Amino acid sequence: MKKEIKTGLIFLGVFLLAYYVNLKTDLIMNAVGASFDMLNEYAREHVLTCLIPALFIAGGIANMISTTSVIKVLSGAFGRFWAYLTASVSGSILAVCSCTVLPLFAGIYNSGAGIGPATTFLFSGPAINILAMVLSFKALGWQIGIARIISAVVISIVIGIIMEKAFHEDDKKRINKIVPPDGSDFPIWKSGLILGSLVFVLIFATWNSAAGALLYNIKWWLAGGFVLLTIMFSVMYLNKNKLTGWMDQVWTLSKQILPLLFFGVLISGFVFHIIPKEWIETAVGGNSILSNFAASISGAFMYFATLTEIPIVEGFMKSGMGDGPALSMLLAGPALSLPSMLIVYKVLGAKKSLVFFALVIVLSAFAGWIFGMVI
Repeated sequence: MKKEIKTGLIFLGVFLLAYYVNLKTDLIMNAVGASFDMLNEYAREHVLTCLIPALFIAGGIANMISTTSVIKVLSGAFGRFWAYLTASVSGSILAVCSCTVLPLFAGIYNSGAGIGPATTFLFSGPAINILAMVLSFKALGWQIGIARIISAVVISIVIGIIMEKAFHEDDKKRINKIVPPDGSDFPIWKSGLILGSLVFVLIFATWNSAAGALLYNIKWWLAGGFVLLTIMFSVMYLNKNKLTGWMDQVWTLSKQILPLLFFGVLISGFVFHIIPKEWIETAVGGNSILSNFAASISGAFMYFATLTEIPIVEGFMKSGMGDGPALSMLLAGPALSLPSMLIVYKVLGAKKSLVFFALVIVLSAFAGWIFGMVI
């Protein structure tokens, strides 16, 4: 009898699903189209200008920077204060989103950085870049701009410390198992010239007109110039083995990250075409703890391309979003997205990833709630 009931429920579920799909065919087909439109836009606007430079930087970090140096700086050998301070502000010059920062995070984590400073960088990297700060002040007001800077730095450090305390023993074993790549004693000034040139490629390739019209008009000339500098320094200072090792690292990171990233972008485009924006706007009005959590969770699962979180939040605020939920979304949105969650899960594993996701959502929500009460 139980088997028949179970079978009947399954058939009923399939029937209801088929009926719903039949009613919502246009909605679903439009959602499928929206997901491929988002993937097309992402590939066109962000892969060449953001992800490719970031992958080469991450591969260079893993291949050229001494593992010992990474461990010393970001594992606390020079002091935990310097490790977390470096990790919390090092992303400030990069206009990167939650997906673009992933190769950089994977590079420093796999090179021996402690899980605390590494996750501090993972949160703060896309949250406090200079372009985002400038646009936040201009579009959303100085109060939210200042609150975003302070909250992003503080939350990133708190997340890192909690992750370090929770997974200290596992992380110590991981770092001890890391084998330095051949030639890990590569002179730091040579790697600095090569990787520094790539960092400027990333900066200028992602430069937004709102952050400076003068540089925006010549940004491709500047980016191209630093590409040529990167090639010149690579030819001058890298032997065949070192260059091959660099490309191997880039290829390894690309295989690890890009397929899941593209899949996540497709899913994001589909899901958020189906969910009515009115639902989000209704859920995040006022400054209750629930509205802040709704904004934080929504931001965590949405995909924000570089700097797009600001006009999106501005639009929500015009539709009734409170100041507190606006800050919650500004903190959680750039730090997480469905595509980035898939990559972080693969790099850190299930347990560490879930703790990180929960910390981002909870701390972002409470920061917004406190800000909403103070403002």
